[in-house]
Amino acid sequence: MDCYPNKVKHSTKLPIWLTIFLTTASVTKQARADDLDSAIQNILQQRFAAGILLSDSDAVEFGIGSFDPNEIFNTDIDIIGNEQSLEERKSKSIYILPFNKEFSIQNSDNKHKLMMKAYAISSDIDVTLLSEELPKDALKETTIGLALGYGYVYSVSEQFSITPQISTHLMYYENDFKPNSDVSRLIEFFLDDRVFNVSAWANVYEPSLSFNYRQETNWGRWDLKSKWTYFYGYTWGDANNGNIGNPEGAYVTNEITGYFDILAQKQTLFLGTKRVDLSSTLNDELDTSHYYEISFGWLINRPTKWQWLDNIGIGINLNIDSSINGSISLYYNKI
Repeated sequence: MDCYPNKVKHSTKLPIWLTIFLTTASVTKQARADDLDSAIQNILQQRFAAGILLSDSDAVEFGIGSFDPNEIFNTDIDIIGNEQSLEERKSKSIYILPFNKEFSIQNSDNKHKLMMKAYAISSDIDVTLLSEELPKDALKETTIGLALGYGYVYSVSEQFSITPQISTHLMYYENDFKPNSDVSRLIEFFLDDRVFNVSAWANVYEPSLSFNYRQETNWGRWDLKSKWTYFYGYTWGDANNGNIGNPEGAYVTNEITGYFDILAQKQTLFLGTKRVDLSSTLNDELDTSHYYEISFGWLINRPTKWQWLDNIGIGINLNIDSSINGSISLYYNKI
């Protein structure tokens, strides 16, 4: 389990959904209205889809601090980060409070798994709607969610297990737009209560299938995991006159992690890598169809007498081929 707070700062990246004014400029009035309605619907669907992805620590990890790996390693490798991706990561604040519990089944190697998670995602963005010469406008987006899920851990062998699971999310989204020019105020006038200054709800269902392999060694163990996730949801609210659509998407996570026990197993060092492949509805959030993440860190095992706390620790995450940089993360019950 992980808990990832990240301090909000500002980004100058233009959200893709604000380009709807350009994409509808050369068509007829009726077609423009239809295209605008469809574009706004896609925007709102993507906001909920992004919430599913960003709240899943198996897919992406945000932390208590962000940094540009090139500054630390004195390199100039664009795929591991740059100033723009650093600002993109700093623009988001993500809080996740998960709780997972496995229950043994009498006379069986299989287990029941209960999953609960509360999360909040917000971003403060400085945006330019039409011209860099105009003052930047302020856009704040907030997504809040609560997820409940159940999984069945089927033990194929001592090392290998398969876990089908399903979760349901109740999500709330709102945004607040502050124009700082006459042009922006005119745009807000036409789109207020449709895409600006709106709120919406979603109930999203998320089935997934995980394949887990664990191999014990004389130095610790290593884990191999593949997780396939799909989600589909239903929406309601005042945004876009209630025409919000159905958030839908999928992603696949493949990862391998080694855990190295030290100090008579009182502490553990870990090193892992993962690849995440995204469906088209999620590409815009991280500006890629797939990305890689490298993580390493340190855990303290059984730090208290509390039975529910197995370990706590700290780690570093490096993202490759995505629009976000590295981060420092805090962990509890990682293994």
